[in-house]
Amino acid sequence: MDVIAGEPAMMMDALATMQGQIKENQVRAIGRRQPEAHRTAPDIPAIAETVPAIPRPLARLHGAGRTPPEIVNRLQAEIAKVLATPEVKALLSLAGRRAVLRVRPRAFGTFLNDEIDKWGKAIRSAGVPIQE
Repeated sequence: MDVIAGEPAMMMDALATMQGQIKENQVRAIGRRQPEAHRTAPDIPAIAETVPAIPRPLARLHGAGRTPPEIVNRLQAEIAKVLATPEVKALLSLAGRRAVLRVRPRAFGTFLNDEIDKWGKAIRSAGVPIQE
């Protein structure tokens, strides 16, 4: 509702969440993060067509840093099983998503810290004010 009112001027959200507002011309879809066209919105271009540096979307599950490795590994294995089911794949597809589980927990921690550093530097160098 805030985007429709113009404050903030833009946001990133799932196609499934905003598709009604897009169809009613309440908001304008600038682009989607996935490179392939979505079957329910083939006219929305990929952001990478104009801004190649935009990263692929990520969904993450975070836990306490002291979670035992065997618990983390079990969670990852069980999540992989669920994401591989036809029902979940179909639901993700309706939302314009697909699941690819490929990053191990330790590697993801390194990736996440690198992302925090990278985007923190970008925000500071651009002089973007932090709002709370």
